[in-house]
Amino acid sequence: MYEATFPYAKKLTAQDLFDLVMVLARRNVRYLVDHPDTPRLQDLIAAGKLRYKDESRRVCDADGCRVLDAKWKSLVEALQDGTYDCKTGVGIEVAECWIDGRDAVPLPRCIDCGVRACPRCAAPKSGRMWHVQTLHGDGTVTDPSRQGGMPPHPRGDDYIVPVYQQAGIVRM
Repeated sequence: MYEATFPYAKKLTAQDLFDLVMVLARRNVRYLVDHPDTPRLQDLIAAGKLRYKDESRRVCDADGCRVLDAKWKSLVEALQDGTYDCKTGVGIEVAECWIDGRDAVPLPRCIDCGVRACPRCAAPKSGRMWHVQTLHGDGTVTDPSRQGGMPPHPRGDDYIVPVYQQAGIVRM
């Protein structure tokens, strides 16, 4: 398991997140090539062997809330503990697409950029909160986190800022 320790991750850009999830996807490809009988992500979710879990650790104090660290798990590590977050889920889904000969890349999306309240303590916090989805070669977007049980955004799933309105987003 890889752990990104903040404050570095606080300055993460869309390009950084894209690159890091691509590394996870390549690692997952190696595993899937060596273990071709590994069930697919959707089958693991349907069978209850994998479920979404927010893996970030937050601290809230008088200055607001901030993420301290985030776990970066490969498919093997997700299978071991039965959970995954958006980075891990997209890393798995992108790897499966590549194995099948289909194009797919991570799609980092800014959810609620700017000042907002912490969902845990209601203290104000600012900056970017990132979520990663999968952008397929045909232009469709899938969200392994939602498929694995992530609750919808309180303001609705369409609240995510559209991809071309985000500063620094990876362009295909």
